[in-house]
Amino acid sequence: MKFTELERLQALREYKVLDTENEKVFDEITKLLSQICETEIALISFVDENRQWFKSKVGIDICETSRDIAFCSHAIEQDDPFIIEDTLKDERFKNNPLVKGAPYIRFYAGAVLKNEAGINLGTLCIAHPEPKKLTS
Repeated sequence: MKFTELERLQALREYKVLDTENEKVFDEITKLLSQICETEIALISFVDENRQWFKSKVGIDICETSRDIAFCSHAIEQDDPFIIEDTLKDERFKNNPLVKGAPYIRFYAGAVLKNEAGINLGTLCIAHPEPKKLTS
């Protein structure tokens, strides 16, 4: 079943997760993900109308980015993992400010976080300043 953007945003608001304090369990997940995937950046990201907001983050100091430049904004539009092995070779991202400037993202992979109804709310994602391929 496909959901509208309005339904997705309503479901996200119902969780009351945006702009909440850090939580140890989420921080442990991002830290472990960064170690397992050998990436500098790991995030738990939620996407609202205008931004992606980071519930947990490793390797990046900012708490949010504009939705129009967010990799996660693309990832939440599908159910399969969204992977870009080299952002400079992808027309959608090669001129993105997050690629051209800090944090200089060259690799991105994101898996959607869904609620119990199957609505995509955000992502569990990783990024790295060098091209990369994930392996099993």
